[in-house]
Amino acid sequence: MIELDLSLSVQEVLPWIKVKPENLDAELKDNIEKAIEEVLTLSSISYVYNLEADLDFFEFDVYQPPFPLKRLSLGCASLGGDIDSAFDYYSKKGMEHYRYLLENSANALVEKVVDYVNFLICSSKTDDEKQSFRKSPGIGRVPIIENKRIAEYLFVDRIGVKVNNNYSLFPKKTVIFFVEWGDFRIKHHEFKKRCNHCGQSPCIYRI
Repeated sequence: MIELDLSLSVQEVLPWIKVKPENLDAELKDNIEKAIEEVLTLSSISYVYNLEADLDFFEFDVYQPPFPLKRLSLGCASLGGDIDSAFDYYSKKGMEHYRYLLENSANALVEKVVDYVNFLICSSKTDDEKQSFRKSPGIGRVPIIENKRIAEYLFVDRIGVKVNNNYSLFPKKTVIFFVEWGDFRIKHHEFKKRCNHCGQSPCIYRI
């Protein structure tokens, strides 16, 4: 079992700001390191997940699973609200470049937490099922409205997460996601897509 790694390196932030390692100069490296330190200081990391949602009780509002579900796992991870205040502070100070580095450092960190929760979910795999890649409302063909239904089912208010009127999430650096499970005999292209997350390469839980 892997443990949640709450460290964050400059190399992990670079893809988020679309900078290649060979193009990293000393000033940018220094600013990213400052942003990372601030993100780690301000973040109050929390998460909640459900390995097997009750499919007789839970249903999506709009989204239709691409194959018959044997199981559905739901998850949510958040960095807390203090980091949001920092974003607003640096915007008001006109420090948009530093805010950009701060926000993308936060993106890298919250995705790291989501990867970990995703790993915990994948660890529950049994021999008679296989899982698709994780999906989040508002990305791809999953409507953002599904944030509300998943949030209600997981009682995400327990970790300080709320769904706004436009179905976006508060705090900003919060991710809601789900993993769909099907019978191992089902043939579907989604079972072949590799997620390349959680530090498992190759992933021991995927084909």
